Amino acid sequence: MATKNYLQKYIIPTTPLNWLKVIIGLAFLSQMLLSNQLWHSAVRSYPFVPMIGNSSFFATYFIQVICFIPLIISSLSLIFFSKSKMSSIAFFCVLGVYFFQDVVSIQAWSYQYFMMILVILISHFYKKEEKNITFSLQLIVGLTYIWSGIHKVNIMFPELVFSWMMESYNWLKPLSEVIWFGYLVAIFEILLGIGLFFKRFRRLFVWLSVVFHVSIISLLAGHNWNVVVYPWNLAMIAFNFVLFYKKEDNPTIIKWKPFFEEKRKSIITILVVSLFGIAPLLNFFELYDNQLSLKMYSGVSNDCVIYFEDTDLECVKNVVETDVYYNELTQKMELSLDDWAFEELKTPTYAGLWYYKKLAKKVCDCVESEKAGILIKKVHRWDWEESQYQISCKEL
Repeated sequence: MATKNYLQKYIIPTTPLNWLKVIIGLAFLSQMLLSNQLWHSAVRSYPFVPMIGNSSFFATYFIQVICFIPLIISSLSLIFFSKSKMSSIAFFCVLGVYFFQDVVSIQAWSYQYFMMILVILISHFYKKEEKNITFSLQLIVGLTYIWSGIHKVNIMFPELVFSWMMESYNWLKPLSEVIWFGYLVAIFEILLGIGLFFKRFRRLFVWLSVVFHVSIISLLAGHNWNVVVYPWNLAMIAFNFVLFYKKEDNPTIIKWKPFFEEKRKSIITILVVSLFGIAPLLNFFELYDNQLSLKMYSGVSNDCVIYFEDTDLECVKNVVETDVYYNELTQKMELSLDDWAFEELKTPTYAGLWYYKKLAKKVCDCVESEKAGILIKKVHRWDWEESQYQISCKEL
């Protein structure tokens, strides 16, 4: 009896917030293992780029081990000690260290988990915020769909991304030619996020999200591509059931009208609305980075290519045989940062001009600086012509 009481009091999840922590712990642990080179590697050639400064202490393998173990433990603590606020503190702090020391670890999914845990963490210390926590978490999930869908409304997504995904199975290939269907997918994702905010339709949209995410996993599996996001898609389904699939009289569901009528706005909600509702708009003006803007599979993400001499292949030795190619026009060896990251880390690179420059400086320390540099390719939403500009190592 004592053991049963202990489990119910400290271990077994009993509230939606407890379950959210369990879901985040399971999903993050799965994704961390699928992209283990990103979080822990003795032979990584992809540079460690810190958020502040130029030197990351993760470049030391011993430090990687010291940080990797707490990352695993803190993820497990979310699963097995979901009722403890210390599990939230531990996960938030350790993942925060990774974000500051290795920017590429900021993926759309890790950023979302990080912010959801932050929201839960704030509620532990500011009891007045408890009534706003569910609403804020709902905003994070709903706005993820909305912005992801908005970014897909462009000429590239239907022609490139949607068509490519439809080619994952032979029976779907005819759909790859139906370009207008790609626009419908983008609009559906926007409506999915909006629909979850209205009680009359939210149960329907929760079930539609199941179809949506299972379809994404199936299509990506058909190409055997980007396996690391499979657990995130399953986590999003679980988030929807925990946060939205509730009885109409559930008191934890915050109504829109009372929220807007409140004179004193919630700290948590202001933070979430600012980062997930408003800030992604700045991405259209290249003032906010892709991962933070929830710009997934949009087809309009910029790319950065490193060019160098064939004598410098040792600098990218882990991807020489797969992703490095010779450009006859420039007579240089070239490597896309996205290809490099996918090959080594199993994730896309972090997309931001400031990050490209900082990473390029790391590469330039290895290559012949006067004969190397980066080529940034900017993709436009409604124009097939991409813009390119070059920065040499000497200019960096």
